[in-house]
Amino acid sequence: MSRPLRLEFTGAVYYVTARGNAGQQLFTDVEDGQRFTKLLGHEIAQQRWLCHGFCLLEDHYHLLIETPEPSLARGMARLNMTYSQWFGRRRSRRGHLFEGRYHTKIIEKDAWLLALCRHIVLNPVRLEAVNRANLWRWSSYRPLAGAANPWPWLHTDWVLSQFTGDPHQQWQDYVEQGLSAPSPWRELRGGHYLGTEPFLRKLALMVNGKSLDQVPSAAADPLRPTRDQIIRAVAATAGILETDATNRVDHPEIFPVTAYLLRRAANVPLRDVAALGSVSPGRVSQIQRAIEDAGGLALAAPWASDLAQAYLRS
Repeated sequence: MSRPLRLEFTGAVYYVTARGNAGQQLFTDVEDGQRFTKLLGHEIAQQRWLCHGFCLLEDHYHLLIETPEPSLARGMARLNMTYSQWFGRRRSRRGHLFEGRYHTKIIEKDAWLLALCRHIVLNPVRLEAVNRANLWRWSSYRPLAGAANPWPWLHTDWVLSQFTGDPHQQWQDYVEQGLSAPSPWRELRGGHYLGTEPFLRKLALMVNGKSLDQVPSAAADPLRPTRDQIIRAVAATAGILETDATNRVDHPEIFPVTAYLLRRAANVPLRDVAALGSVSPGRVSQIQRAIEDAGGLALAAPWASDLAQAYLRS
């Protein structure tokens, strides 16, 4: 069984999420939300975290946590455990409340934190639970918009300092614009890292000092390219438009290269690569096998040899 790679260091910023086991609801009423936020506030005070944003939904939650001290694992383990125990006692239930371990992504604060604070408060809108972010009670949107803050542990200073003039109104405008903005996760690297190249290189040095036994290969490489980087690189090398790099009908000789690099270099999920090319996941698997049976990308598609050298490890 694979295990998560936990990188902890002073000043790290994390996106944290956890889901209910088999789709089980985590928050069924106001009392559940109040208990969880009370326990979260206790851990924030105990661990001296800064919580820049949060959103509670029925079967999962999102947090944006900055750790002045490297204590995320200790605090999160206790938060989920104590809430799970309380939830079970309240309902006289046994068994797991959460679906495995909590999940984290490491974020470069100056580059991506503000965008993620916006992204998570829009989750209820994207899920069609409400049609406007201000209608969802259980998120950081309202305090940042200038409404009363029922959560004294929510750190609003940093987000509001990113705006000039009336920061509360500018936050509202910024969130409204986020409905049509690209998802920050399109720039995610290795499934776990979001930041600029210098930031990712620092993380790569930290990873090199860790035991990687049973750690997924994607998590062990913060410098993996993104989906968009691969598509741009293939298009530039082939001399075509970026939109054509995944067009299997008009460019049948180019799409296999794109698909192979998306899978092998960027670790894009099989179903996502298939959707880009409007093919079945099985067809993408066939493309991968055919290229590997031919001796690798450089031999299967000589025009892409520079791409193979740049993006594939030997």
